[in-house]
Amino acid sequence: GPNAFAEAHRALEREVRDDSWSYPLEAEIQNSLVAETSAGNFNLEHLECRATMCELRLSGKGEVQEAALKHWSEGLHSLPWGSRLFPNLTSSITENGRVDQVMILTRPPKQ
Repeated sequence: GPNAFAEAHRALEREVRDDSWSYPLEAEIQNSLVAETSAGNFNLEHLECRATMCELRLSGKGEVQEAALKHWSEGLHSLPWGSRLFPNLTSSITENGRVDQVMILTRPPKQ
């Protein structure tokens, strides 16, 4: 529920940023979104990685963008970075024809 989400968000905010991991990963996630956002499929609102977690916020307006957003989210595992992050929590809120999606992604434990 919303509590799990708030807790995950606070956990992310408590983390110290690990630039050696987060910086290249943020760039890679952004690159994988460029085709979608430049085509106007949906918008990237916020992206931040810390030490073991990333938060990704996307938004869309109308049915077409909402469908594109859903399609992209469901195909995460097939993206180049998809095997290096687990979608931990996803929250999607739709109102007045706008969808806001927040994802908390987690780095798998070190082997």
